[in-house]
Amino acid sequence: MTQNLAILTMKLLLPPVFIIYLMIGSVRNVGRQKNNLKKFKIIEKR
Repeated sequence: MTQNLAILTMKLLLPPVFIIYLMIGSVRNVGRQKNNLKKFKIIEKR
């Protein structure tokens, strides 16, 4: 019974944590992409 409860709590807790993790990851990726674009623009100017 305790194992089933643990599995249920894991299933309930994992999706929101996963979504938050994905959101943070996407935000960081966007930041990196902007930095890369700035670097490319600087290279183009030179």
